[in-house]
Amino acid sequence: MVRIIRAVLMAFCILVLLGTVAFLALRWGQIPSRVPMHFNLRGEVDGFGPKAALLLLPAINAVVIAALSFSGTIRLNIPGHVRRIPAPPLLSPLVCLPLTLGIAYLTVCAALSRPLGAWFFPVFLAATILPATAFGVYLIKKST
Repeated sequence: MVRIIRAVLMAFCILVLLGTVAFLALRWGQIPSRVPMHFNLRGEVDGFGPKAALLLLPAINAVVIAALSFSGTIRLNIPGHVRRIPAPPLLSPLVCLPLTLGIAYLTVCAALSRPLGAWFFPVFLAATILPATAFGVYLIKKST
């Protein structure tokens, strides 16, 4: 059952990536030549760049999804010996999902020249840091 949930969540990440690419392709002609490329912590635009830079965001997203899709074991270098620990099966999708959604939202907001909103950074950071923290606790327990 866990394998099915993992597969569904990773497939959803891929669909979000494909949707982002489709959005950019369909709207490319309407996207201004200068788009927001940097946002402050309140989600307000504070830097601009060329619209071609928008293509980097789905590329980064694809690399994140690919890297997390193939993570199966974690290698721990503990003084005195090296240990391989199997990664929890839902770790990859639980890290990948908020990253994918966050990058997709960032891409769409930048393409539409809209601010992210004050809620974005706290929610994005919490959604990405909590699974990573839980994984750190998992590794500590497994290594002792």
